[in-house]
Amino acid sequence: MLDTSKLKQSNDEDKIERYNWKLIDSPGELRYVPKTNIEIDHTYQRLHSTGQVRRLSREWSWLACGVIIVGERLDNTLVAIDGQHRLLAALNRSDIQNLPCIIFKINSIAKEAECFVISNTHRKGVKTIEKHIANIIAKDETALFIDNILKRNNIELSDRNTSPSLLCIGQCYNIVETDKDNFETILQLSSALCANSHIPESILGGIYILSKQLNVPITDIKFKKHLFRFTVQEYVRGINEARVYFGKGGRNIWAKGMLDIINKGLRTKYYFK
Repeated sequence: MLDTSKLKQSNDEDKIERYNWKLIDSPGELRYVPKTNIEIDHTYQRLHSTGQVRRLSREWSWLACGVIIVGERLDNTLVAIDGQHRLLAALNRSDIQNLPCIIFKINSIAKEAECFVISNTHRKGVKTIEKHIANIIAKDETALFIDNILKRNNIELSDRNTSPSLLCIGQCYNIVETDKDNFETILQLSSALCANSHIPESILGGIYILSKQLNVPITDIKFKKHLFRFTVQEYVRGINEARVYFGKGGRNIWAKGMLDIINKGLRTKYYFK
């Protein structure tokens, strides 16, 4: 066990100055709060799991509960930032009236959503789409950029095949981080290739690699003509064959599988630079 009494405070102070460590907000206030006084804002909160709420309700543990992270808005409304499943479970039980909370002063819903992302990212996984939605509310620059491009191209965040859609929002972030200027071009070509239906992650990621490594631009008229000779199903089949051949996946493999399909029947083959 670490003997913390031997740690010197001066070392911490030196590191704060030396490495310019930040303190981005103020400590919260520990308080027991009536469970019915705490609200849940579904504009950024993930959809709760009924099964998880049922399990917590059936076997409540104060140790596992810990504390609920709560934001106190300017109008004194208390909103659960982290702990909605524990709150919902407590609401199911008549023997629990108050919950231990750590309460932070919050001056905007955007800040609230930002705190949701930070607290959940540090503690446990958050679905990428849920994090993206929260980041939009928090006015994150990358999230707003992606949201604007998707809306401009009428692409929904869903897996429906009846309209242009995608679920691979994480792939969108990865592309924007490395090639923001060409993101919309890559997205539009992917959507057109998928006949304005659902865009698989492997297609979006594969076209991104083609845009970076192919010997011609993906906007080249002749290349696009060759690209659209095949259906998205044929490209997905080629991608799966490449996965089996190389024994792994990832964007480079997806692009190799797509390139094999594109080059079918061509005398002059396309190649990676």
